[in-house]
Amino acid sequence: MTVKNEENEVEGLLVDTQSIESTFTEEYEGDTDNNEELITPFGGNSLVVHDAFIVTGGNKGTVSVDIGDKKVARLYGSQFQRAHFSNMTVPGEESDAVTLDIEGTDSEQKIFISINYIEVKGEME
Repeated sequence: MTVKNEENEVEGLLVDTQSIESTFTEEYEGDTDNNEELITPFGGNSLVVHDAFIVTGGNKGTVSVDIGDKKVARLYGSQFQRAHFSNMTVPGEESDAVTLDIEGTDSEQKIFISINYIEVKGEME
């Protein structure tokens, strides 16, 4: 279905991107190993992150979500206890995993992560 923006006369496709997204959710406690792989694409495919949501039960430490060498999301516990990054298009290269790094938190500090993504054949251009 096509739609038209009457203000600037631009036409586009109306699509439901959420219908093709997958969601990863997990809860962690305390520091994790550096660059723990959360989501790994099947051989020859790549991932595209659309949303990331991070919540922490503490007020210190840093939570980092990356894809390959690209930064996707950061939460600095000393400043905020939750962060929502939406409407993003952060493509990874072929076979790049989405990784998590949690540093400087209390050993019992709970952290919740939610990531919406799609997997595509090859690399997104």
